[in-house]
Amino acid sequence: MKLNRHSSIILAGVLTLAFGLTGLVSSAQLGLVINEIMLSNATTIASEENEFPDWIELYNGSGEDVNLNGYGLSDRDDDLFQWSFPDVIIYQGEYLIIFASNEDMFEDGYYHTNFKLSSAGERVILTKPSQIILDQIDPVSVGTDISYGRYPDGSEHMERLYSSTPGESNNSVNGILFSHESGYFTSSFELNISPSGNQEIRYTTDGSDPDMDSPIYSAPILLGELTDAPNVYSEIETSPSWNTPEDLVYKCHVIRAALFDGDEIDSEIYHKTYFVDPDIYDRYAGYNVLSIITDPDNLFNPDSGIYVPGQYFEASNTTWTGNYFKKGIEWERNGNFQYFSANGQLLVDQNVGLRIHGGKGRNLPQKSFRVYARDDYGAPRVNYPFFEFKDTEVHS
Repeated sequence: MKLNRHSSIILAGVLTLAFGLTGLVSSAQLGLVINEIMLSNATTIASEENEFPDWIELYNGSGEDVNLNGYGLSDRDDDLFQWSFPDVIIYQGEYLIIFASNEDMFEDGYYHTNFKLSSAGERVILTKPSQIILDQIDPVSVGTDISYGRYPDGSEHMERLYSSTPGESNNSVNGILFSHESGYFTSSFELNISPSGNQEIRYTTDGSDPDMDSPIYSAPILLGELTDAPNVYSEIETSPSWNTPEDLVYKCHVIRAALFDGDEIDSEIYHKTYFVDPDIYDRYAGYNVLSIITDPDNLFNPDSGIYVPGQYFEASNTTWTGNYFKKGIEWERNGNFQYFSANGQLLVDQNVGLRIHGGKGRNLPQKSFRVYARDDYGAPRVNYPFFEFKDTEVHS
């Protein structure tokens, strides 16, 4: 499916509106690894023909030089040697860029595979000549000119890299290292986060943007079940026909964090969604899950929130008035879009715009969203085949 900057998508199914509540990953080198991948390259790095194919970066953290002759690179489990390396050495501590251009050539220091990568994300596999799989990763669709890779270099931890570093160390980018990726967890755990440098990390657990008033991270954050957590946002009236929930609403953890240098924010805002429940795989069995993270004020502020009756509600016309009937770019709010498979694998992680969708149904307690991809949010489209039975296009 291709969503461009003038398009929107209406998603139905299991939707979690993640406003939130409430040991560091080893940096040991794994050896020769797939270190960074860009699935949609528009302007980041050009080939010798001044074109912009997708690319794969290898990193040699093995402590010795490696001759790649006969190694295989593939995006197919049934053909591990879909493309084979020529006689080329990747020296210890160095990086090698391979363009996934489908051109199948290597000359003048440029290497091109005979396959392309899907911007929706697909497995990339590195195999030794002995047919032993050396490394493989399942990239996440993160948008155009945004890469996905190991942070720090060569570690087991994978992260969306807001500043791509083709041919250079991922460690050089200001960033935050999380001990756990977004996803499903069947028991409580301690979330550790650390900065790339000496900056402070400020974070929130209620979905709001971290700022100077947010707490400074100083100790692991215990994330457990939220079975007894009180309803907060579900207690807000969102419609003339709204009723108080009879029971506690199921909740997940949301962590939003950013680096701060003094009183200035020094990084992008990171978004993580954690579902903690012993029965989490049964709860969503057979269903993919969408988490939309946004500042609560974007939805519930009476003056500017798009999900509530608010200042534009008129008691004399309850059917067609309210903030949720306002339209246009002025009533679009920023958010983060995370899409999980039925087994909890993160498939899409992208910043987007949000608007309320529909006609009269806007005044119902639960509403439909439009999800917009724009360059201003980091990418002009969301590239994922959400509806595989539809004749839709995924932009490569």
